[in-house]
Amino acid sequence: MSWYIVEGPDDTGKTTLTRGLERRGWTYEHATASDRLPLLAQRMAAQQDHENVAWDRAHLGELVHNRLDRKIVTPEGWRRLIEAFLLSRNSVNVLLTIRYQRSDDPYENSQARQDELASAFYTAANDSFLYWQRTWPDPIPWPWSYPNEADLTWSLDRVAPEGLGSLTPVAWVLGQQQNPFADVPWPFATRCGIELVWPTVDPRNFRVSNAAPSSWRGPAIFTKTKRKILPLERNHLNAFQDLHERWLALNQPRVIALGKKTVFYCEMADVPVWRRLPHPQYWLRFHVQEQNRYQFWLQRAMLEAEREALQAIPFYEP
Repeated sequence: MSWYIVEGPDDTGKTTLTRGLERRGWTYEHATASDRLPLLAQRMAAQQDHENVAWDRAHLGELVHNRLDRKIVTPEGWRRLIEAFLLSRNSVNVLLTIRYQRSDDPYENSQARQDELASAFYTAANDSFLYWQRTWPDPIPWPWSYPNEADLTWSLDRVAPEGLGSLTPVAWVLGQQQNPFADVPWPFATRCGIELVWPTVDPRNFRVSNAAPSSWRGPAIFTKTKRKILPLERNHLNAFQDLHERWLALNQPRVIALGKKTVFYCEMADVPVWRRLPHPQYWLRFHVQEQNRYQFWLQRAMLEAEREALQAIPFYEP
């Protein structure tokens, strides 16, 4: 399983590379200028179970053109969410900035414009959580010879399909959002997550998941008046065992639980909760003027988790 993300200004060879992969059997996807990040995330989510997808443009160009041409501030949460997803796909990311063909637009052909775009793309790539290759891959891999395919097969080590971020996280940010009407079937891809959770998460060191996998969607687990575990036990006998196995597969990370239901899930699954915070949906609904306070709590919990992890590493004097 592999994905190719090819980014850069116009006329640098993005389409040539991705169409070449298409001729070798890859699925070709082109992100246009009208694909804002929420729509791009939906399109990527629709392809998340597919192998060998080549993307001609993605989120990096959106960030660059928002800043240079549209004067729009891109929500940090969307960028981190998309990059966490691409990290989980183990995508190959290629940044092309040298033009080999002239555009029909004189402005785009000017050296000043080319330098501005190249500098902006380099800045965006340096700020990214992804590693960006700066040249054409040589050789371009065939779909059946991708070297990391065995590492991405479904197994206990793969953990859960809805989790995004590191496979060996310092801390596991665990929520319980199970909105079947969410636009993107990823954890905290709705407004509360984009504004409160994802802007603080480094997906290289942390992981964000739902306590209940997406496949559990269906009959409500909790009644309106009282929490009950009987429907959960009756319909999903291995539900709590699954959560415990996912925690073990992630090497037993510190769990930052968001919301009372998540704490309840963890207690039933014998997963220790390291820190607990209110659910971000509750906070956004009743404390909308105090978003900075919630993000401070979450960021502090992550920093404390990193500090404990570093202290746990044995130190040997030479």
